[in-house]
Amino acid sequence: MVTQSLLARGDAVRLAQRSRPADLPERITFTQCDVLQPGVVQQAVKGATQVLLAVSFPYDTRVRRIAWPSTMTNVIEACAEVGARIVVIDNLYQLGP
Repeated sequence: MVTQSLLARGDAVRLAQRSRPADLPERITFTQCDVLQPGVVQQAVKGATQVLLAVSFPYDTRVRRIAWPSTMTNVIEACAEVGARIVVIDNLYQLGP
């Protein structure tokens, strides 16, 4: 949905996540990224002007207490370093299965 709109207006789109989707459209570049690893996040956002963060973790408080603060710190610091704007989608249900 979001990527289709960005591609339609001619934007370059890079998908950064742990594994490459089998059905990744040809015009989207892929980079492997684990948001819990600061150096990896910095590499993933290099050259970006905007970063759309759509991430989720298991519904387990023990995991979320560690994962969310680390993720936000890593993404905010990486984006600040390159001057990229961050857009956060905090409810992934709207994106479908």
